[in-house]
Amino acid sequence: MELSSANNTLNACEVNLAQTMAALTQSGAALSECGTSLQQASEDRDACNASLAQKSEQLATSESQRAAVEATVAALTAELAEANAAKDAAQEALAQLTQDFATLQARLDACQGSPPNLSCQADLSGDGVVNFKDLGLFKSVFFTQCEVSP
Repeated sequence: MELSSANNTLNACEVNLAQTMAALTQSGAALSECGTSLQQASEDRDACNASLAQKSEQLATSESQRAAVEATVAALTAELAEANAAKDAAQEALAQLTQDFATLQARLDACQGSPPNLSCQADLSGDGVVNFKDLGLFKSVFFTQCEVSP
């Protein structure tokens, strides 16, 4: 009986060993499958890192371009302010010139059409122009006494 009991125990051990071997084989297959999944996950991670690096470079380029555009806008804004200041100065100068022209035109209108030596008394020679000829005539009578008619 002892032999039979030993055989039964041995058979039980063999069955147990066979079951353990089957479980190990399944675990090995599962482990291999996990290794493949892990390899795929690693490849996916590397692809994501490469994509992230590319996006980071694009972002840096975009930020650089944005900074360049902002600098251009600032320069154009400064140029616009200068142009507006120049326009304002030109408008003021034009207003002053218009006023001066009106004054000169009024003086010219006063001289034109009036007999010589009346409204335009500086034209001593009567030629319609005040020039050195008039100055010579003025010098010739300077410091002389005139008779004033009543």
